[in-house]
Amino acid sequence: MRGIDISVVGLAVFLGVGAMVGYMIFQTTVRTGPDVAKVAVGETFQNLETAKRDVQSVLLLSEQAAFHTVGVQGDSYEAERYWFANGQPIPPEIDEVLYALSNVSSKNMQAYITGEKFAEVFPDAAIAGYACLKSVYPGDDKCGEQDSSQCETSGVSAIDGRIQMRGETPLSYQGPITGEPGPQRFFWLWKRGADKVREHYFQQMITQHQRANCRNPGPADEKFEAAIIFACEEFRKAAYDDFVDIDCPIQCRDGDTSCVNQDVTVNVPKTCYEGGQSQSAPQANACVNGCEGLSFQGVRDVKIKVKITDRKFNVPAMDANLAPLKLEFAMFLDYGQFNHVPIDS
Repeated sequence: MRGIDISVVGLAVFLGVGAMVGYMIFQTTVRTGPDVAKVAVGETFQNLETAKRDVQSVLLLSEQAAFHTVGVQGDSYEAERYWFANGQPIPPEIDEVLYALSNVSSKNMQAYITGEKFAEVFPDAAIAGYACLKSVYPGDDKCGEQDSSQCETSGVSAIDGRIQMRGETPLSYQGPITGEPGPQRFFWLWKRGADKVREHYFQQMITQHQRANCRNPGPADEKFEAAIIFACEEFRKAAYDDFVDIDCPIQCRDGDTSCVNQDVTVNVPKTCYEGGQSQSAPQANACVNGCEGLSFQGVRDVKIKVKITDRKFNVPAMDANLAPLKLEFAMFLDYGQFNHVPIDS
């Protein structure tokens, strides 16, 4: 009897569960009135969330592409940035770096979300704002060490905007879109390089090489070029790690005033999130001898272009192709300062 009781109970439970499942299926498949509206709202909500994720992806790509553009401009908004001139280190401060990133990444993002491609993917989405991007620097304590492990990601946000899904049941989101573009070492490249430039490290290495080789035979120009190569590699080893390559070609020398006489003054505008306006990158102004009120370099100056390539990570560019980040900046060096001659020659 006990076995029969158990089987009866089990059958009853089975039938009860079956009835419940059937009822749930019926409720899922047959909806009228308010239920249909709930389904429509759910689909619109899912589309809105998908649009938000896509906008976030564009945000990250816009910032990553800006890392490429700003890096080859010397971490500045100018077409070319001088980090050493008139005997003084003048690398960009963090406010200049952040302005340049905001300026470029904001334009990258607007070009995408207002373009045809986004409209094709989300024909029912209307996006307004998100014209101002704010980059977040991890901090000197994380990016100032030669070990980059604490400075291989950063933050970015599109600080204000609205995404609205059109249709019978419109839904919208208004607020910031945030993310962390990584892995990459954009800020680490800037911080480590800027610190070494401020220490006159490159110049110290040139002097060290020249003093060690001033009695060796050979033209002075060749000795100076050898000193540049030596200083370049020593700068890399002191500032970076073995993932980084460096090249320091001499771009002009010996009185080429069209090259060395440059106005190196930098005025950093306010960022868009500080109330400033985005603007195109101004070109460096050439200053020939006699330009009144401007500080320019002497005829003995040599222009060096420092080209740094970080091969630890490949970072997406705006076309979504992957490439290593680069940092390039110019330095003016006084050739006469390093042209050592033995005192008994």
